[in-house]
Amino acid sequence: MLKYILCIVFLNLNVKSCNLKQSKLIDSSSEGQSIPISNVIQLHDIWALTAIKGLSLDKLKFPAGVPTMEIFVENLKISGFGGCNNYFANIKRLSDKDFSLGPVASTKMYCINIDEIQYLKQLDKIESYQMSKIQLDFYRGDTLLLSFKKVD
Repeated sequence: MLKYILCIVFLNLNVKSCNLKQSKLIDSSSEGQSIPISNVIQLHDIWALTAIKGLSLDKLKFPAGVPTMEIFVENLKISGFGGCNNYFANIKRLSDKDFSLGPVASTKMYCINIDEIQYLKQLDKIESYQMSKIQLDFYRGDTLLLSFKKVD
């Protein structure tokens, strides 16, 4: 019976994987034109913050752990850990270079001596991104806002 259940789960995951590869995303910045998901699927991962405004992250200001961001390309959502609180937002615009978020919401734990607010404010300013295999940088115009490194 267990083998039967595992086979069904495995087949279901394969079908979902095939559907993901064939999906299209709507980029609101291009008047509803579809773009192939393969152009942005590499964003779908967990990223750890390495720098804010080009300055290396001071890990002492994040004693509970560095901020992270998980990007869910297919659902057009992000979520993560800001250094004290968890946060989430919808992706408002996404293409092979454009990326912007809707309002960012977070839990409201009281935190002392943490730069979480500065990090969350930068999320609201994002307009575009550049990505290599393990590096993800977010920009507003030509200004580097946030840099991340792939976690897994």
